[in-house]
Amino acid sequence: STRRDILTMLTTACDTEGSHLSKKELIDQVFGFLLAGFDTTSIALTWTLLQLSERPDLQQKVRGEMSLVLGDDINRTITHEELDALKLTTAVIKETQ
Repeated sequence: STRRDILTMLTTACDTEGSHLSKKELIDQVFGFLLAGFDTTSIALTWTLLQLSERPDLQQKVRGEMSLVLGDDINRTITHEELDALKLTTAVIKETQ
């Protein structure tokens, strides 16, 4: 099977002359993807928290949903099923994007 992850694609990519990315170019590309992903995520999270701070009623509902679905143990991995059950939280995040 062919791997389709970003690092494999970058290391095997070549231009019309058959040249591959240099080590520096590869590092620069990976850094760009990491930075772009981090920056986008942090902005989305900041905007969501700002919107929730302006709607205390909605903030309480989201907090209640999280407490109901996730319980009190915050030092564990959340399952896919639990994420799927956070309907209101998901809606709030999607609405603020």
